[in-house]
Amino acid sequence: MNIMYENKKIPIIDCFTAYGLVDAPHIHKEIELIYVVGGTAGATVGNENYTIESGDLLVVSPYQTHHYIFNPQDCSNEFLVMIFPTHSLSEMEELFTMNDMESPVIHIEKGSLPDQFFRAMQSVQGPYVQTQICSYLNLALSYLIPTINWKERKPMENTAESILQYCSRHFTENITLDTISADLHLNKYYISHTINKYTNMNLNTIINSFRIELACRLLHLTDKKIAHIAQDVGYDSLRSFNRAFMTLNQLTPMEYRKQFKKQTMITEYGTP
Repeated sequence: MNIMYENKKIPIIDCFTAYGLVDAPHIHKEIELIYVVGGTAGATVGNENYTIESGDLLVVSPYQTHHYIFNPQDCSNEFLVMIFPTHSLSEMEELFTMNDMESPVIHIEKGSLPDQFFRAMQSVQGPYVQTQICSYLNLALSYLIPTINWKERKPMENTAESILQYCSRHFTENITLDTISADLHLNKYYISHTINKYTNMNLNTIINSFRIELACRLLHLTDKKIAHIAQDVGYDSLRSFNRAFMTLNQLTPMEYRKQFKKQTMITEYGTP
């Protein structure tokens, strides 16, 4: 089965406004940016905890375990979520792939050019949405890069990186420790130990993270039936898909789709 990220109908950059964030630990192969338009949240990236509030930009690198804590009753919560592969960053790609930031949190002054670019991404419409979003993203980051303190990235153990890359390519398949062991010629107990050491997650949680991440994108970017989406991302039954989705999002797939459509309406037309 082909990985759905390769489908040209799925945009390179997934950009949307959210009023809550995923509070279960998860991982994916793309960069994730969270720009706090309003409200506040706690963020755990790897083993470090951060507080992000209005005007903060959080940068999560590929394959970093992360989750968020927020108050769902806080009506001021508004987050611009951007998820994209590193190649979307054009000539800045090498900088983000070879280095880490001293802190993944950048504060952006209200009214500054980066703030204007991120806010403009929330209202992009028309036939060239991806082109506009990609342009705003690169412009915003090009202004922020000179303000960032960088450090050379500590290389992930080659074995751990190989395992995670394998999972990111094959998560729609029936993937197990045995299949990874056979394909990568590694002891399955060593595989289990390695991924737990570098992600604090087990294989099943990692696979579910990849699958549910794609399912979320398909739910708000397509009109596909939920049962078909469950099959597309690798689940044999709708029941197992619903259970995994609820674990990560605390919503059913149908509730998630309805909530996203409501958020889109609020963003485009104002609060009813």
